[in-house]
Amino acid sequence: MKPKKKLHILFSVRADLQTKLGGDTQHINYLQKLLKAAGHLVDLAYNHYEYKVSNYDIVHFFNLSIIDHNYTIFLQAKKDNVKTCFTSIFQNPKLYDPYAPYSIFIPKFILEKSKTLLSLSKPSFKTFFKSHYGLRQEFLNQCDQVFCNSTQEVKDIESYYSLSIQNKSTLVIPSIELGKLEDVGDEFVNKFNHKNYLIVVGRIEKLKNQVRILKALSDTDITLVFIGVPNYNNKSFYNSFKQLISYNKRAFYYPELPRKLVLSAIKNAQLVVQASCVENFGFVSLEAHYFQTNLLISENSYFNSAMKINYSQVNPYSIEAIKSTILESLANKKDTKAEHFSELLKIENAFLANTLSSYLKILS
Repeated sequence: MKPKKKLHILFSVRADLQTKLGGDTQHINYLQKLLKAAGHLVDLAYNHYEYKVSNYDIVHFFNLSIIDHNYTIFLQAKKDNVKTCFTSIFQNPKLYDPYAPYSIFIPKFILEKSKTLLSLSKPSFKTFFKSHYGLRQEFLNQCDQVFCNSTQEVKDIESYYSLSIQNKSTLVIPSIELGKLEDVGDEFVNKFNHKNYLIVVGRIEKLKNQVRILKALSDTDITLVFIGVPNYNNKSFYNSFKQLISYNKRAFYYPELPRKLVLSAIKNAQLVVQASCVENFGFVSLEAHYFQTNLLISENSYFNSAMKINYSQVNPYSIEAIKSTILESLANKKDTKAEHFSELLKIENAFLANTLSSYLKILS
């Protein structure tokens, strides 16, 4: 079913979306490109003061963990009777909570209020009495549609927030731009002369777990390649990472590489490791899947559930498990029954089609 009219859509996104690149950057930019190619108007709101919400048919929010200006736009959308939807990108705090070390010294309710007031771009008397948890509950309860990538993500959201979104949840698997992967070759190995290497791609931060991976493989002869910019909010973690890299002559770190070189590095790796503490979906995993590269993912990832596939998983908090599982994966490449290009193309087409059909559903 095609829209009878051109839709005017506002994407409410984090302010540093294009400067602090992540999986959500890839997801949002590509969805915007697909919608524009289909004839719709899509604006990205980095700052809520710049946009009049009533001018739009739909406001599409991204990332449940981010409140900041999203909440202000959300309230305005409800006031103006503008339809709202949410791509949750849920990361279960029960599995990963960066604030946990401080909770020993700071009562939880004070911590929650502080987080709310610090993160909101325009805190009000009303929001002072709401925690991050409460604000997210409100988003989920009052928005018109929730996009998730797997049934497991839906279940985890419902369990954590003690609510039901079954009647308004839609499964949408994010897609990569397949056209950019077709001509990827041996550019990385030709430039850096690495052979038989393991690769980890992602921002250098606690969430991505590079330090444990380095520790796990410190006494092996495995060549390790890390690609990713530092998260300067995790300076101590980054310093530990750099120190461990300097101790290991078989470990190599490339902070920034052109996109094609990154894809080439993934394609030519013996093993791609995505052992994040929490991983919602994982575009690097999808790229490895496309190239049919051996892949090891975190047990706290939704990738297997979303793709209905069975890649090996590892406990990201156990150094011993990381080591043994990596060694096993290198020794025994499993048949993952990777989809052919035509099957991945179906996912790409469904990414747009399922999103548009959901827009139409809430507008009807």
